[in-house]
Amino acid sequence: MLRLEFPDDLLTGHAEVDRQHRMLFDAADRVLAVKQATRDTVVPALRFLLSYVHYHFGAEEALMDAIAYDRAEHHKRQHKMLREAAEAVKEAALAGEDLARVAARLHVLFLDGYVFHIRHVDAPLAAAARDRGLEGADALPPSGVLVQAGRLGPEHEGVDAPVTTGTPDVGIDLPAVTTGTPDVGIDPPAVSRVPDDGVELPVVADASKDSWIKH
Repeated sequence: MLRLEFPDDLLTGHAEVDRQHRMLFDAADRVLAVKQATRDTVVPALRFLLSYVHYHFGAEEALMDAIAYDRAEHHKRQHKMLREAAEAVKEAALAGEDLARVAARLHVLFLDGYVFHIRHVDAPLAAAARDRGLEGADALPPSGVLVQAGRLGPEHEGVDAPVTTGTPDVGIDLPAVTTGTPDVGIDPPAVSRVPDDGVELPVVADASKDSWIKH
């Protein structure tokens, strides 16, 4: 079974940013680990993940605006790309794609796209926030504040509430995250250069074409 774990080498040194990154990986891992995976259980778990993605990116963008972050536009473009890639995984599940391939696509997206983004795009933002003294839990506003400010759709309000026994409103059990990231035979990602910002971005693989996918 494919699993995801948030590795310590992705820590940015900003406690709240790191906590939310762990939540992202945990939500993605719970999609992969749904018991008795069927479309009726995987799709709601994906919807919860996507809702948290929308919230987290909105919270980071509010932080960027609050500190007048000089790389905000590039960072927001990256968020748009990653949101769309995650939405595509959900749409594939809704369209009837084999669930093993859906899981593999999500796994690759996090190992390539999200890992790269946290390491090379989020880390500088976290450092800039620390330099401005915005290090506490209130550095990233809660979902309710973002909804009131028109920065987040009301359907995502409350997604940041603590979860202990299950994903809200989807009726599935959420297993604990195991240690260790499985070896799935993924080669290092290709990269394409984004002009004028010097950050190389991974080209997320289309897992539906990879021969290593296990059924």
